[in-house]
Amino acid sequence: MLNILRHSRRALLALCLSFGASFAAQATYSNMYIFGDSLSDTGNVYIASGGTEPPDPPYYQGRLSNGPTWVETLASGLGLPGDSTALLAGGKNYAWAGAFSGVDGLAGPNTGLQAQVFGQWSGIADPGALYVVGAGSNDLRYVDGSNLPAATPYSDPATVLGNLLVSLSYMIEAGATNFLVANVPDLGLVPESAGHRAESTALAIAYNSALATALDALATARQVTIMQFDLFGLLNDVVSDTLNGGGQYGFLDATTPCFAPGAISCDESVFADFLHPTARVHELAGNAALALIAANQVPEPATLALLVGALLAFAASRRRA
Repeated sequence: MLNILRHSRRALLALCLSFGASFAAQATYSNMYIFGDSLSDTGNVYIASGGTEPPDPPYYQGRLSNGPTWVETLASGLGLPGDSTALLAGGKNYAWAGAFSGVDGLAGPNTGLQAQVFGQWSGIADPGALYVVGAGSNDLRYVDGSNLPAATPYSDPATVLGNLLVSLSYMIEAGATNFLVANVPDLGLVPESAGHRAESTALAIAYNSALATALDALATARQVTIMQFDLFGLLNDVVSDTLNGGGQYGFLDATTPCFAPGAISCDESVFADFLHPTARVHELAGNAALALIAANQVPEPATLALLVGALLAFAASRRRA
């Protein structure tokens, strides 16, 4: 069963929109804590800047997109909608846009992943909570000076991985037992990477490969649950489908940000700006995360039968297509 899910990303994405939230609801977490960068920030940078960054409009209420982020879809599906609220607004979301995997970030000192974990978080873990972690993209965006004005201090994939593992180990020592860790998306697909797509993709692949191996080892050694969320694969599926007509997901443009003058609607575009996805992509990601959580639970027989039946029906429809 798990092999079917692991090797059928498109089937999983199609199903999760209908079933992901109901399956994931079986997983009862006491709280959800979020650590990461702009893909997860729901307003920390916006509040810290006095409501000026990112500008609203075109950005949506402090998100680096035109609507809610994937962690908001995830939190709602788990019955914990308030937990995705930004830390500075009283929530449990520690993510800062521009965060590096170390201490600092593009938003300023002490906004990186390690600062979020070691400085802003209490350091007292709730063993019944889900800890959502995603970082590394900003570190890896630097490719021969093309993306950032100067080399980031963590552009080497091994160093980025080391920073992430230190943060995870600290949370485990504090008592955390349930993690959902996202890999980095294919940085060669974002509009920003035009002109050096191969280098950006290679960095992401190198990092993600090492990350998967390290997370497996950490979960085994420390006897904790680490669900690996494949953002790289999800974005590849969405962009590939878009470039082939958009029959699966309905997107029509994967190269021009919808915030650009004269661009098509954000509902039909993969990217909002030159780096960040639109709210529809975020929704897909959030539902895929819910489906991943569901796949890692032991479902009730009726739910399992429903999931198996849905997968078989989807496979049959793909064969007929």
